[in-house]
Amino acid sequence: MEILKERYSITELSEILGISDHALRFYEKEFGLHIPKDERGRRYYTADLANLMYKIKVMRSEGLEIKAIKKILKEDCLIQPHQSLSPSIVPQDT
Repeated sequence: MEILKERYSITELSEILGISDHALRFYEKEFGLHIPKDERGRRYYTADLANLMYKIKVMRSEGLEIKAIKKILKEDCLIQPHQSLSPSIVPQDT
């Protein structure tokens, strides 16, 4: 996925990925992602998070189950095991 902006609103990202806002919030919860919020309390997705959501979407569309995706993302060090109250993604060098 080509990232054109530094941040995306939940609506923008859901439109780009072709999935619902609900799906993004579900992935946030299921994968223990810390999605930052702006000064008005609205979620925004950084380039790293947008790319991660894209990878999750692709794997889901290929038929992988959430459990398998979690394992892959942990092995690739894209998400951290649930060790803290606010787990987050591991930033990738680009």
